[in-house]
Amino acid sequence: MKKLLAPVFAVFVILGVSRLEAQQSWGPANTSELYYVTVHVEKVYPARLGYMVVYRVGVNQVATAYVPYTWFHGTDKKAALIQYGDGQHRASMSIYYKEKAFHLVKLYVPKRPSDLAWGSLLPGTNLDDRFEGVEEIKLGYPAPASSQ
Repeated sequence: MKKLLAPVFAVFVILGVSRLEAQQSWGPANTSELYYVTVHVEKVYPARLGYMVVYRVGVNQVATAYVPYTWFHGTDKKAALIQYGDGQHRASMSIYYKEKAFHLVKLYVPKRPSDLAWGSLLPGTNLDDRFEGVEEIKLGYPAPASSQ
C-alpha cells in the first residue's frame, strides 16, 4: 500500500508545482497591450484616395469608415488588406488598439471584385475630403437606449 501511495503523491506534487508555475507566468506583466474589435462589413467602396467601408453597428444600423490608401504602405503601416477566395466567408474589419489608442485596421474582403461585398461608387462621386486628415478609425456605435 505504501509503495502505491508514493507514486500517486509524487504525481500530485508535480501537478501542483506545474500549475503554480503556470499561474505565476501569466499575469499583468504577460498580458498583451494590443486588443481588437471585429465588425461585419456590408460594403467596401474603392474610391480615389482609399476605401469607404460600410459596416454594421447594430441589427438595423450601419456606420462608415474611411481607410486611406496611404495606410497600406510605408514603414508605419496602419492598414492591411487580406483577400480571401471563394467560400463561406463574410467580409469583416478588425480594428486593433494598442494602449487604448488606434493602432491598425485589417480589412478581410473577397478577392473577386464581383462579390456582393464590393460596391462601386456612382461616376463623379468625390470623397476626397472624407479621407483628408484621417488619423484613426472610431467605431460608430449607436448610443444605448435610455431606460424609462
